[in-house]
Amino acid sequence: MRFRKIALALFACLALGAFATSAAQAAEGEGWTIEGSGVIPNGTHQGVTCERHGTSTLTLTTILLGSEVELSAEGIDCVEATIDNTTSKGHSEGKLTFTGVKVLKPSKCSVRNTGGVNGEITTAALTDEVIMDPTVGSTAVFDRFFPEVAGAAWATLEFTGAECPLSEIAAAVKGSVCGEAAHTNEKGTAYEPNKTGELKVVQALLFGAAQQSTGNSTAKPCALTLGTNGVQIAGAVDNRLAVTNIGKAFGAD
Repeated sequence: MRFRKIALALFACLALGAFATSAAQAAEGEGWTIEGSGVIPNGTHQGVTCERHGTSTLTLTTILLGSEVELSAEGIDCVEATIDNTTSKGHSEGKLTFTGVKVLKPSKCSVRNTGGVNGEITTAALTDEVIMDPTVGSTAVFDRFFPEVAGAAWATLEFTGAECPLSEIAAAVKGSVCGEAAHTNEKGTAYEPNKTGELKVVQALLFGAAQQSTGNSTAKPCALTLGTNGVQIAGAVDNRLAVTNIGKAFGAD
């Protein structure tokens, strides 16, 4: 089959969670804060790590050229990911690498970055900003992820497989996605929203239809599309501080 490049919007994937965490309206207040150290000074970048929350499932579903597409990822890692208050309060940046990515639909397909390793996808450099739920009366907080370079793709994904109906099709990932900042309750059985100034050692971002819809606004859209079709991601990602601040609680104040 002749190799075809199709500029489509896909992915954002699965869990995107990564390098931003907490819970606060960073446009107000002092910005990212670390337990015992206070507000991160301008010009200082604090490393963060991320991983899939427990056994939660990270998935992406959409339609590509008339075929149902469903991807799952076994793991997620942050690459060169940091939080800081330099560009804006509640600013974050970095890349995401998804590992163990499988194509559940259509069958007999694999996926990768163009020319990369099957089952592994790394995004381009991404930026995140903390935003408040626009719903009147709500105290929920969302993190919005988008390409660092305006108009750039998240990544270019290539489907492969001798019997894959999408074989040799490459899709450019574009758009933005919102996750809700949260933490698990004492029993670890449910998520509770984070509040402004609430510092946690492990903070999670939840992704799903409700989070994507609620966080969406005209000024700061949370919208992923694949051609004319919407893209839905779902899952949970845990975030922690790295390097010298490992084990410390943090959040946006």
